[in-house]
Amino acid sequence: MALRKNYEGVDKVFKFLKGRRGKKNVIKLFKIVNYSEALVFKTEKIIDFCVGITNDSINDISWNYGNREWKKYQSFKNFIQNNKKETVDLSLYSNENLVVRFSNGLLNQMDVEKDRIGTIELTIYLEDINFEQEFYSNLFKNIKKIECFDYGYASCMSKKEAKEQGVVVNVHQMDIINNKIFDVKNGYVGDIYSYNLLNLNQLAKFANNVNNIGVLSDIFDDFKLWILTVEEIKKIKSLFSFPMDGL
Repeated sequence: MALRKNYEGVDKVFKFLKGRRGKKNVIKLFKIVNYSEALVFKTEKIIDFCVGITNDSINDISWNYGNREWKKYQSFKNFIQNNKKETVDLSLYSNENLVVRFSNGLLNQMDVEKDRIGTIELTIYLEDINFEQEFYSNLFKNIKKIECFDYGYASCMSKKEAKEQGVVVNVHQMDIINNKIFDVKNGYVGDIYSYNLLNLNQLAKFANNVNNIGVLSDIFDDFKLWILTVEEIKKIKSLFSFPMDGL
């Protein structure tokens, strides 16, 4: 399995960790795909949506590990539309702060088998604002109108925590994570957060033990948003060990 070149520009994703303290609202989404599905993923529409909700002025774009960079978002869009290039890795910044990170790793493999499974990962970083529950519910519903992800969560994290949740993951760590993350449709849950986008198999892992803990909100077919307070998260973690393997 050959990998295309990873450019040094990937180091730019650490910019937002420097110079500023505080927390970020981190929204993370995963989609399990084969190579054919990876090719037809609606990347441009998803990124447009993310840029729209951040309310940030995007002034630095790093594409495919720094292979190309732009200062204007429209310049990046023009390049993609005119050249029909595959987006493997994308980082969007506002004043050196990471705002959106996207990865479609299967497209970085030149000799990938057609039935090989991979992940598409999307991370959105918003400022430390106390969003209402309705914000996250509407967020996941609107994303579903563009693409259906298989698992996701949102939480207010320190920058160190955000990094540990996969801002940058090396190849060896990714292999370990992917062996588990591929099983989300069968109930795998990596951890529990303030907002958890879970499928029915994942929810079944908690059945009969979490009655009246948190709030369950319908998102779309076979998915619910499980909303938990800090104290409720502690209670869940006293009842279960994470990560939880699939069925």
